Amino acid sequence: MSSTPSRQERFEAHMQIIANLEVIVKKTSAALQVFPRGNMGLTPDDVKASPEYKTAKADFDAVFKALRNANRHLMSHFRLEYMA
Repeated sequence: MSSTPSRQERFEAHMQIIANLEVIVKKTSAALQVFPRGNMGLTPDDVKASPEYKTAKADFDAVFKALRNANRHLMSHFRLEYMA
C-alpha cells in the first residue's frame, strides 16, 4: 500500500511547482522583451502580427495562466501553511 503524503508534504510540493512556474514565467517574459517597443513602450502592431511574437506571447500567456491558477489553489487549500 502506498501512503498518502501529509498536508505539509503536499504544501511543499505545491510551493516547488510555483517556484518552477515562476522561473518559466521569467524566461518567457524575457523572450517577449526582445521585441521592439514604440516611444510609449507599446509593441507596434506589425510586430504583434509576426508569428514569432504570437508564439512567444502564447507561451507567456499559458505559463502565466498556470502560475495564476497555482497561486489561486495555494490560497484556497494552503492558506494557513502559507501565512505561517
